[in-house]
Amino acid sequence: IRIRFAVLMALLQACVFLISGIGVVRYNAAQRLEITEQQGDTLAHDLALPMWNMDDRQVVGMLKPLERNPALAGARVLTEEGKVIAETGEMAGDDKMLFSAQVATEKEKLGTLELAISRHWMNETLLQDIWATGAVLAAMLVTILGGFVVLLGFIFRPLGRIEKAVTALSSGALDTEIPYAERPDEIGAIAVAVHVFKENMIHTERLRDDQE
Repeated sequence: IRIRFAVLMALLQACVFLISGIGVVRYNAAQRLEITEQQGDTLAHDLALPMWNMDDRQVVGMLKPLERNPALAGARVLTEEGKVIAETGEMAGDDKMLFSAQVATEKEKLGTLELAISRHWMNETLLQDIWATGAVLAAMLVTILGGFVVLLGFIFRPLGRIEKAVTALSSGALDTEIPYAERPDEIGAIAVAVHVFKENMIHTERLRDDQE
């Protein structure tokens, strides 16, 4: 019964960890999307802020370093009429998240800065988070299962053997050997107590034989 209960508990803990892992992955995905949206809005705003005072060449020079950013698929600046002043990378496609910010002075709007963040980059980042989370959960699960194996090998099985020995003694098999009496832990103490019980039974049996 103890072993079955321990197995059941181990399976239950494994299920809890699996459900927890799925919840963590979903939470991380939502957090990653939220953070990406915040960063995209912030980056677009920060880039657009000084552009009102730049000529076309300076705007092109400002967008050029963005090509080295793996998260950005593309960027461009348009006038109010929709004319492209500067562009880098690729803006079109369903695999991108678009962000925009106004290029304006305090009095008038001069144009729009648009940024495209790659969903492919987001998926790769999320996949890395999933692997990291999975590795942590797997390590914790291995630790729990390792503890279960230790309990099974060093506690439950010895207790089961001692219990069988007590049952045999109770049925009159006084030649039953008591295992684990040499162990220096609590299991050994239980085995020693059972051994004393056995010796008392043998002594009582001898007294009864002598009286007869």
